[in-house]
Amino acid sequence: MTTSNKNIKVTITPSSDTDVVISARSYQTELMEQAKLENLIVCLPTGSGKTYIAVMLIKEMSYSIRESVKKGGKRTVFLVKTVQLVDQQSDYIRTHTNFSVGKYCGELGVDLWDKEKWEDEFEKNQITKFPLKTNQLSTNWHLYQINNELGFVVPYELMKLPRFNLYEHDKITIIEVLYLKSINYEQYQNQLKDFCQYLFEYVFDDMNINKILKFDIENSTFKLLPCLLTKTGDIDCNRMKIICNRKNKIIQNNSELNDTELYYPSHLPDKRLYMHISDKSLLKQASAPWDQKILSENIKTYADYFEYKVPNVHIRRDINLVTMRGVKKTRINYLKETFINIDKEITDSESQPVYYPIEFLCYAPLNKVDLEIIYKLPSILVRISQLYRIERLRKLFADNIKYYSLLDSDQMPTVTFNDCLRTNTNPSLLPLIPLIYNNLSLNLSKLQPSPDILFQAITRRSTDEKTDMENLEILGDCFLKLTVSMALYHRHPLASAGALTVEKAKQISNENLYRIAVQKQLKCYLNVMKINFRGKDANWLPPGYIINEIEQMKNNYEFNIKRYNNQYVKRKAFADMIEAFIGAFLISTNYIITIEFMKWLGLDVIPLNDNNNIMEIPSILCPCNKNNEINQIVEKFYIEQEFFDIENVIKYKFNNKAYLIAAFTHPSSFTNRLTNCYERLEFLGDAVLDFLVTRHIFANNTNITPALIQY
Repeated sequence: MTTSNKNIKVTITPSSDTDVVISARSYQTELMEQAKLENLIVCLPTGSGKTYIAVMLIKEMSYSIRESVKKGGKRTVFLVKTVQLVDQQSDYIRTHTNFSVGKYCGELGVDLWDKEKWEDEFEKNQITKFPLKTNQLSTNWHLYQINNELGFVVPYELMKLPRFNLYEHDKITIIEVLYLKSINYEQYQNQLKDFCQYLFEYVFDDMNINKILKFDIENSTFKLLPCLLTKTGDIDCNRMKIICNRKNKIIQNNSELNDTELYYPSHLPDKRLYMHISDKSLLKQASAPWDQKILSENIKTYADYFEYKVPNVHIRRDINLVTMRGVKKTRINYLKETFINIDKEITDSESQPVYYPIEFLCYAPLNKVDLEIIYKLPSILVRISQLYRIERLRKLFADNIKYYSLLDSDQMPTVTFNDCLRTNTNPSLLPLIPLIYNNLSLNLSKLQPSPDILFQAITRRSTDEKTDMENLEILGDCFLKLTVSMALYHRHPLASAGALTVEKAKQISNENLYRIAVQKQLKCYLNVMKINFRGKDANWLPPGYIINEIEQMKNNYEFNIKRYNNQYVKRKAFADMIEAFIGAFLISTNYIITIEFMKWLGLDVIPLNDNNNIMEIPSILCPCNKNNEINQIVEKFYIEQEFFDIENVIKYKFNNKAYLIAAFTHPSSFTNRLTNCYERLEFLGDAVLDFLVTRHIFANNTNITPALIQY
């Protein structure tokens, strides 16, 4: 095995005659090396190489694995979810190692094996694989209300979530999630499962679910089942059953037609929705002459045309065709405001009447009323998932910073998911006040980051939201540089500006900020992926569904699979998120709380001595000039060199004239032997200037862009 800092090349000898050379990624190497030193749980998405990391570790520990169990030899045990995975991973291990692999499952009667039998098995096989028995779902679930008619159930009680906006083309809908009661899951599970599958496999029929995903609420990481509610707040099983019974339901006669329903022609490959037009002046019989494009000389009437299109259907000539108008494909994404020119969007099929024989028509998956309610469901569930993470983040920060008590979500403003910097109306934003360590006292405040600004701090531009972290990142970056520079200036009174710069670069580096994100377990909050609900780029995993691993292996849907559970991002993105958190605290709290947040992160921004007291400001005087008469000597030098002219120009009087003298002292100067040169002050002043300029831009502009700040 050969290793380097970035990659590892592992040459392994499989059971076949051909050697295989595998190139490991840096994170795989790091995890393998860490696992050699301590117990480690590796949580990675499908396809990211967990089994390969295990193979690397097995190879590293091959000496102890080959030893007899009776002589203290080790054994490798794999627990997997299904019997199919036992076979799959066993084949992988056999291919990439020359160890003996044993496979065990309930069908082999392993529950009845005695100790001697197991010892024999472990003596024969160095690696063993077992399917893991999944725990049964709890029977006590919790019912929540989204609006008067729509709700959901989950197996655990959620944190209270703030209200949030959904954006329709002509209005904003405020969603509030309310807890109703606990329910007996076993009583409703069949109806809930059927309804969930009906919605995501039949109503939302373009999510590619049948190809890539499958319903498995027991093993799903998104254990939530939608439902409809009665007026009394109970699960409306009857209405859910009526909706599910609409599947492929055929219209029997014209008397069933009404203007509140939606229909689709069964012969079309996609469910193109239509509404019935009851205008008698537009009626047309099936025997009426065909007046459209002629496809065959045998087509004389409308009935002939439809029988030509679907040969096995007989069209009655003695009844009227159904007059219909097309319905525009229903919007499913209500996550942000979109401006649509409705007149331009209307097509001929939506403005002109069309005709279909009654024999072709089926009920649409939903009627007009239910469609209006249920088509918002995917967007609502996305926001609920996001806000659940945000509330966990709010609690994490409040529990650890201690400078404010967490406000209840009811006290928080409605979450808009818009750019907080563009909508900020706070006149005291980033005030010009003394930034001194003596103000660091534990006084509880009500100031705290809102869900909206934390959502902005974790959101990348790639998500295509109305907000992203970039401006907060810029603000946080300059305040990070300022506070680190101040702390270093205090902590190292004799260090040169060059040494301070080197140390500062280490602390504010992307690598250090990434390490902080890992240590504080903040990586999971980063929001990178744009949500696509439908079509070939669909990447949203509906509640109750998992990736169909068997279908994946059969049809090689690897690329499609990865977009459901992987977010691809560079390490710098996590560093950017840490800086954006700092910016979020600056905007929504004050300098003191922000510095305490940075201290909790592990950043050295408060210069404390060994007694946990604030260190004194280093003297600007040269070490040899600290006698009792030095102030008089400084004053005399100040007058002789006419430094008061500078104070008159800048309209500021220095209390300690030594700082003014030092600011004009070049390192090569021999005239001033009283103070240090300006290099350390320049190191500090550069960070102060950067923050003040950035602060001015943020405080005086609402239409802020990164380009405006940087250039």
